[in-house]
Amino acid sequence: MLHILNGDAVLEVFKESNLQGDYAVWRELFCQGPTTLRIDSEESMKLRLDFLEDFLGETAINYFNKWESQLQKIVTTDLQKVTVWFEYDLFCQINMMAAINLITSLNESAEIFLINVGNALDQKDWITLGHLDSGAWGKLYKDKRLLSPQDISWMKEAWQIYNSSDHRHFDRLVDSCPVVYKYFPAAIENHYRRFPSKVDKLTDIQRFIINKLQPNSCLPRVRILRDLMKHFHYYGYGDQQLMAMIKALFFIEVRGKDYCLLSEKINREFPLADLPDMTYGGMHNKSQYLEDFIEV
Repeated sequence: MLHILNGDAVLEVFKESNLQGDYAVWRELFCQGPTTLRIDSEESMKLRLDFLEDFLGETAINYFNKWESQLQKIVTTDLQKVTVWFEYDLFCQINMMAAINLITSLNESAEIFLINVGNALDQKDWITLGHLDSGAWGKLYKDKRLLSPQDISWMKEAWQIYNSSDHRHFDRLVDSCPVVYKYFPAAIENHYRRFPSKVDKLTDIQRFIINKLQPNSCLPRVRILRDLMKHFHYYGYGDQQLMAMIKALFFIEVRGKDYCLLSEKINREFPLADLPDMTYGGMHNKSQYLEDFIEV
């Protein structure tokens, strides 16, 4: 059994759980930047490295090298049985989609078991794998779900849509979403909310930042990041991603460890061309508006 784990933060508790099998840590962020259908291809590796260097800056090489080593471990493993461990948020759901498609591209007959965590009847708050102790991991493993051929086929189609230039096709697919992917429909709706609104040309996160800061005022970076991660937990963004996103905003100035809002650049409606460019899979973030996907 190969266990594909959602990031380094859960590695220690996995080891403590004493579950049988080898592991690989999924260290990519396919929810941002361009992707290809085959993420293990040379084309994909170059595409992702170029994106990460532009998005993350000087930390990109280290980030990418860690991912590449784990990807090679997956590619060179005899994938007969694989358990993928992911969470409810957009970050994880897109990575889950990529992981399932990678496994099936390497071995179509592989048995894939899925473990998803998020909410539960006995839990008031949303939970992540990092919140759980080794005993809980053992219980999750016993309750893992074997993906059927239909489940896998559905996720293949989802990955094709994500790599296409029009994500509105998710609407049709999500209507037939298998029960095993219970967090996926909400993740896609949250994905839609990363596109600009027709009203002010801002995304939910960009608007939140403006509302949080007073014109010509500053707030500590750590506070802004904490508030963003709490309010937008369903995106699953980490501090590196959020800092890169904030730094790209033309109306924010970084002063030491503070973020400052420049009032002279605040308008009722922002020029779309002045806002950051981003590709999600195969779709550019300015090719559609939020209202083209959902009613708001």
